[in-house]
Amino acid sequence: WSPSSGLSSNTISNPQAFPSSTTIYTVTVTDVNFCIDTETVIVTIYNLPVVNAGNDTAICVGDTIQIGGSPTSATGINFSWSPATNLNSTTVANPNAFPVSTITYTVIVNDANTCFNSDSIVVSVNNLPIADAGDDTTICDGVPVVIGGSPTGPVGSAFSWSPATSLSSTTNSNPTATPSSNITYTVVVTDINSCLNSDSVQFTVNPNPVADAGLGDTLCAGDSLQLNGSGGGLYSWTPLDSLTDPNISNPIAFPADTITFFLIVTDGNNCKDTDSVTVNVNQLPLADAGPDLWICPFDSIQIIAGGGVIYS
Repeated sequence: WSPSSGLSSNTISNPQAFPSSTTIYTVTVTDVNFCIDTETVIVTIYNLPVVNAGNDTAICVGDTIQIGGSPTSATGINFSWSPATNLNSTTVANPNAFPVSTITYTVIVNDANTCFNSDSIVVSVNNLPIADAGDDTTICDGVPVVIGGSPTGPVGSAFSWSPATSLSSTTNSNPTATPSSNITYTVVVTDINSCLNSDSVQFTVNPNPVADAGLGDTLCAGDSLQLNGSGGGLYSWTPLDSLTDPNISNPIAFPADTITFFLIVTDGNNCKDTDSVTVNVNQLPLADAGPDLWICPFDSIQIIAGGGVIYS
């Protein structure tokens, strides 16, 4: 046989041929009579199919991605992907993959000449970020509260709260909420791998009591009056001095000067409201009956008083 390159032997009838390119082999046969003949055979080398499993990529847990190239193979007619784990098909050029952990997929492609080639793709799976919107809670109307967890999500994440109603910010990890009615806030956390997760927190908002400190009044120094508060279960009056009991709804007040009393009422939900009442105090007049006098029996004298407008 010649050429001898690419042959397991050039002196046997049926050598193994493994040429690197298309080659014409010639065999020279000599019989027992030393007669000679020749023949040729063409061994054609077909190119392997070009295979592209796609670029290595990363997804988030729960995501689906289409793998394979564009195309996976222009000349391939049969495709075989392995392993079959979390693939919607192992025999199409571009299956959908939804792995739950990092995995390497390999595709083997056969062409019309029964030649085959393979390629692989690594699909890395990133875990979803932890999202913590905080614990469900009950508040009073108008009371601000910081929402979100400790932390709400991983360092470097982006945050999106909704709805924006009564929030100090929709993009901070821990905004302040001041809702006036029951509401549920949801936070979407997007980490540095663009993976996202969400959590919600529910607020129950109790209405505040309506405090009423009563009507103001005017009295004279040294007198007292009863205050009449209402609106709650617990009462707290200030200032404390000039009151018989600051923790009841209707204490007795005996102020020496004009004063404003403030009332805080607290209901069964520990919600509060405030009101005030002013008590005007008129100072007593300075009565003056004049100096002591003396007279003789049966005489008369005028006594002169001052300090007021009505005398008795």
